[in-house]
Amino acid sequence: MIKHREINRIRRSIIIGLVQIVLVTASLLITTYSSNKLERELTAYNKLIYYVADLKVESYIFSNVYYEYQAVKSENEDYETRLATISDAMLEDMEKINKYADTSGGYYSKLLKVEDYILDLSNAVGLNMSYDDLAKKRQLLASVISDVETTLNTESTNEITKFKELAIISQGLTIFAILSLISLFAINVKNLFNYKKEMQEQSMLDSCIDELTRLWNRKYVDKILPDMAIRSNRGYLFMVDMDHFKTINDTLGHNIGDEVLRDFANVAKNCLRPTDIICRLGGDEFMIFSPNISKDEQATAIYRRLRKAVKERFEGTPKDIVTLSCGAIAYDKRLDFNKNYVRADEALYYVKEHGRNNFHIGQ
Repeated sequence: MIKHREINRIRRSIIIGLVQIVLVTASLLITTYSSNKLERELTAYNKLIYYVADLKVESYIFSNVYYEYQAVKSENEDYETRLATISDAMLEDMEKINKYADTSGGYYSKLLKVEDYILDLSNAVGLNMSYDDLAKKRQLLASVISDVETTLNTESTNEITKFKELAIISQGLTIFAILSLISLFAINVKNLFNYKKEMQEQSMLDSCIDELTRLWNRKYVDKILPDMAIRSNRGYLFMVDMDHFKTINDTLGHNIGDEVLRDFANVAKNCLRPTDIICRLGGDEFMIFSPNISKDEQATAIYRRLRKAVKERFEGTPKDIVTLSCGAIAYDKRLDFNKNYVRADEALYYVKEHGRNNFHIGQ
């Protein structure tokens, strides 16, 4: 009788053990599968969002260059080369989008429209399309791209929600089996903690990006830039203000003003060094931190390069009244970031008080 009872107890223990192993295994499989699936899908979504945003910027640039090209009213190989380069970039981004796109996704039919508009823009020169027709197509393209971005963000959010629901099930199964398989439970907790930490870090970085220009924003300046400045051996802090920006808004409209800000952001990113950090503080005010430079001549060269690039970008367009006022200081690590900020701002104020469109290095 005792032996029979012992056998039953052993059988129950084996069954419970097997059930626990199955539960933990199922938990691990669910967690691993959903995590890998989420990673793949989020990677695809992020790639799509990135390349779609690139297309939006490139289409704006293409439209502006095409406006200049039409204004010349004659064959101009330089403009045609620039248009061909931008066109190639748009088509290349479209190929990348098709690579990551899911034909079953709610956004796919809209991507087909995007591709049609991109092809229309790319063929504008050959078809001798009028600027008005091209502008209409670009506006339609921008509208469809906005729809695509909204759909992508919604679907990526839904995927995260599904993952969280699966994670809750996984945790419940693991807790049920924790007494006998604590080590496996600990691994799951660690994995989930690491994932949460990575998501929080990514969320923090995403919140530091200016929506209009895709530059770092004021939050980045407040939360991250001070530490980076301290870790840098040396550097210069620039404050940049766009002269006559209000006039652009008042005479050409805020949409053109937004284009000016985006154009400036693209110009700045292209002519600054990869190590330079540029942030939009708000309105038409920007901050640049250039690490690893120690001479006023180097800072002056950065400003001249930026001013020249901006002039070339807007020359011959209604935006050509825009110039740059810039103040800079050699970053002093003995002072806190706000005091360095004030010094740079005072240098900018000096320029604006003495005629604008110039550069001054403060004390």
